[in-house]
Amino acid sequence: MYSAFAAMHPAVCCDASVILVVLKMKRMRIILAIVVVVFAACGRSEQNAKGTPELTAALRKAALLEPLPFKASPNEPIMVVVDMNFGIVGTTVVATKDGDASLYSTKGGAFIGGGGKPHIHAAALKLIRESAKHIQAMTPTTTYPFPSSGNVRFYVRTPQKVYTAEAPLARLMDDHPHALAPLFGAAMDVGMPLQDLGKEK
Repeated sequence: MYSAFAAMHPAVCCDASVILVVLKMKRMRIILAIVVVVFAACGRSEQNAKGTPELTAALRKAALLEPLPFKASPNEPIMVVVDMNFGIVGTTVVATKDGDASLYSTKGGAFIGGGGKPHIHAAALKLIRESAKHIQAMTPTTTYPFPSSGNVRFYVRTPQKVYTAEAPLARLMDDHPHALAPLFGAAMDVGMPLQDLGKEK
């Protein structure tokens, strides 16, 4: 069930926990705040044991640029990369067409190969399906910057192009959510179980 992309890289067992805090505000609004906490890393190989920021940056770059062997129509999503910038730290959720998923932190923590768990596999496939609903509203790109502080940037890879869109985190979670809120929610459904999986290591 692991994707071809994950197979290209040794699995990283760094503990990168994403803690979801639910805060009840006025008029029963619910705002989600995400804090990324990176613990001491443990790896399956000496190369990946440190879980450095340079390593996770390289993994993110590979997710956006490396050729992928999936068979798909020209505009069919084969990978979704969701970058979230919380100011002091950032995190990246990756899902592939075959149901694999990964989680990276700009502080150096990572977990690769989450698609081996049925619930994460299903969430990753849901994220891919949801991305197909939004791709027409996105812009083709050949550059892949991390979002500005307080923003979320979505990248959707197809066999021919990469599409992107960016939105404020607050707009994705308020009373009148941004059009990309369902895509963000699907990404969180991937990221949160990966958090729990990291805690088990």
